[in-house]
Amino acid sequence: MMDIIEHVSIRNAKILTIQDQDIQPELNQLLLTIKDPFYHFLTQLSQNPSRQRQFVSKSLILWDKLQVEAEAFEVKVNSKYTDVFPESGVPVMPLSSMIYYFKLLSMADYVFKSIELDLYKDLRELHVGYWLLSYILDYVLQHLQRLLDIKRLRISQIANFPKKIKKAKGDKKAKLKIEYEACKSRQGELLKMVEYFEFQHKKLTIYRCLVELYLTAFQILYNLGFMKLPQLCSVSEEMLFNLQLKAFQSIGIPQIPGYQTYHQDQVKADEVFKVLIKEKNFKYFNVVVDGKSEELTALFRSLPGVIDSFKFHENLTESMHSELKSLRRAHVNIKLTIHGLIKSLESGKDQKINADIERLHHHLYFPALKVTTTDKN
Repeated sequence: MMDIIEHVSIRNAKILTIQDQDIQPELNQLLLTIKDPFYHFLTQLSQNPSRQRQFVSKSLILWDKLQVEAEAFEVKVNSKYTDVFPESGVPVMPLSSMIYYFKLLSMADYVFKSIELDLYKDLRELHVGYWLLSYILDYVLQHLQRLLDIKRLRISQIANFPKKIKKAKGDKKAKLKIEYEACKSRQGELLKMVEYFEFQHKKLTIYRCLVELYLTAFQILYNLGFMKLPQLCSVSEEMLFNLQLKAFQSIGIPQIPGYQTYHQDQVKADEVFKVLIKEKNFKYFNVVVDGKSEELTALFRSLPGVIDSFKFHENLTESMHSELKSLRRAHVNIKLTIHGLIKSLESGKDQKINADIERLHHHLYFPALKVTTTDKN
């Protein structure tokens, strides 16, 4: 467990070297408490998807509680033993950063598992799921950048050691030499984690781009009336929305937008789409699709070589390449779906449009959105 924690954000962190009787017991207790969500994290790997989702749901509460405790602890420690980014003066807070990282991954995993298990039964619920993911993935990508900054800070601190040693004298010089040798021995690990986090950033950017394309397709379908609740439905859309997001109701940070934000987003986008469709200005949709497609194509080209460079076990490497191919297919499918919808709108014909979700032989998180059109006449 400590090896995973250190690799994420606390390798060479000052907080691990502090010899203070007031701080050490609290740090040890905090590290001990982290075992609980890590138990769920490790146990779920051997479970079926349904059980995995249950474990993720339980771990969310634990990660959230731990983040509050870790932030309060590190703020107190930082007031006495400063560990900040030199340019901004912002506290590094490595322990809180690690906990927040796993919490954000768990939040994204929970929604992805819900899509995989087909718990979002209709287009409206799937739309809400991807809308929610667009926010969560933005938070993950931002935080990955922070973790990269922490790694680069530690690497630069190692590079600055010789200057400190040169200026120091006596016992302090000897102490710095010992500390330098210990930190330098971990430099290779820090560099590897930079490479891995950069890979993670690119992979999650693929997810984010695909989510953006799915939301574009759903927004067109929303304009065509596909997101309305059945007339006989006695439950409000807001209640259904809150039930879908129930697992995140107790989460303090990040604050997930509520139903009003979701509803306003759809209304605003729908108003814009109505104007575009009325003016037969379909260039906007093509610009969105082509822009995301160019970004995705560049990412798909860059990642196979990165995966091979990690030299992971053969089975893991093969699995990573297989997922990348599946994500490529998801990109092609959603791109064809959007172009099909645009073509139907451009024709100006009175057509009946059917939209279905197809899951077999598709990426577990990105099922195919199949749209068919037939002339009414």
